[in-house]
Formats: sequence, structure tokens, C-alpha cells
Amino acid sequence: MSVFYKKSWHHPTVFMEKFGRPAPQPGRALCPACAMITNGQYEGELVLENPPQRFLEELLSVVRAFGARAFQIDPQDRVIAIRERDRDIVVTTTENQLAAKLAKKIQTTFPPAAIRVRHAAAPSDVARVRLTFFRRETPAWKKRGAPAKSPLRRRGTFHYAVRRRK
Repeated sequence: MSVFYKKSWHHPTVFMEKFGRPAPQPGRALCPACAMITNGQYEGELVLENPPQRFLEELLSVVRAFGARAFQIDPQDRVIAIRERDRDIVVTTTENQLAAKLAKKIQTTFPPAAIRVRHAAAPSDVARVRLTFFRRETPAWKKRGAPAKSPLRRRGTFHYAVRRRK
């Protein structure tokens, strides 16, 4: 639980280092992030569509580590839940910017992927971020039992891509 002091929320463990005195006992008020979690609300939703199964554990550890790092910086930035829905992974966060930053981090770590961000209507601050992973399909000519040569190597089509020597 965070502590409200001098118009901002602070970690109780770091409070002594910052202000030189122990953290005051938390009152009846919950911090906004805790209130959102108890009410089942969220501001950011990140949907990972078609995640690569071979990197699933690493992908989840990136999400957890990014959430922990964000929580260390600001006690209001939290990853609320990581759920699996059909073949997708849904991550809910307390801040809409956290969902977008997390999507960009995953995109740079596990390419190829495309990001689509949609913000809700005016009274709501919810941002829905979709990160779609593209599977690299093996071309038919590379599969077993197929001809050894690429169909692009036929005479008349491949020579445009190959640099000719003079």
C-alpha cells in the first residue's frame, strides 16, 4: 500500500530514504491504483494476439519485469493481471501509457509484430492496445518433398533481383 505525502503517492519502503522519517500510518483512503484493482477497473488493456509459443515464458517474464520496474518508479503504475483468453494473452494495467509502452517494448524484443492503439470515448481514459505477432510461414518450396529450386528462379523472373556482373 502506498503513502500519500506532500501531494503525491510514495512507496512506504523508500519513504525513510526520501524524507528522513518513517512513513505515516496509512489512513482510510486507498491509493487510486489499489482502488482500481479492488473495483475491477483498469485504464490500459494489452492484448497479445497470436504470441509465439516457443517464447511464451520469456514473453511473460518481460511483462512481469516491465511491470515491476514501472512500479518501482511510480507506485501508481502496476500490471493488474495477466490472463489467457483463447490463444491470446490479455494484460491489464492501471495506466494507459503503461500498456502502450509495454507493447512497444515487446515489439522491439520479439519482432515481427504490429501495434494498434485505440482510446475510449471522452469520459473514459481506457486505452486498448493490440499487439499482433506475425507467424513466419515456411514457403511451399522450402517444405519437404517440394522441388529444390525456388519458383522465383525460373528464367525471366529472377534476373531482376540479381545484380549482373559487367
